[in-house]
Amino acid sequence: MSERWARSLRPFSKKLLIPKPTRYSKPFWEATKRHELMIQECADCGERIYPPAPICPRCLSENFKWIKSSGKGKVLTFSTIYAFGPSWCAELLPYTIVLVRLEEGIVMMSHLIDCKPEDAKCDMDVEVVFEDITEDFTMPRFKPI
Repeated sequence: MSERWARSLRPFSKKLLIPKPTRYSKPFWEATKRHELMIQECADCGERIYPPAPICPRCLSENFKWIKSSGKGKVLTFSTIYAFGPSWCAELLPYTIVLVRLEEGIVMMSHLIDCKPEDAKCDMDVEVVFEDITEDFTMPRFKPI
C-alpha cells in the first residue's frame, strides 16, 4: 500500500471545518453524536427533508418529526480529488466526495472512506459510519458494503 493511499484512509478529523448547528439542524447533529442518522420528516405530508429546513418544501408546513435512517444507500455520483483542494486538507489527498441516495429517499453529500479511489463507482452500496471529530462533534461518512 502506498504511503499516499495510507494517508487517505486516515480520518479527516481535525482538518475539517466544523458546521455550526442551527435550530433546525441541531437534532441532526445531536443524533450524529450518538452515532445515529436522523432525517427530518414533515408530519403533515410525509416529505423527507435534507438538509433540515424551517418549512416543508412540498406543503410549507412547519410541523416536523425526526425519523431514524437505516444509513444505507447507493452512490449517485462521486468525485475524487487528487490535487488542488483547500490547503488545509492537502495532506489528505486523494479523497472522494459522494452523493448518496439513502433508502429513505434523501440525498446526502459526504466523504467516501475505506475505499481506494479507483474502486469508487456509481450505484455502489454504502452505509453510514461516524467519525468523532471533536468531543462535541461527529460527522457522518460513508463506506462500501
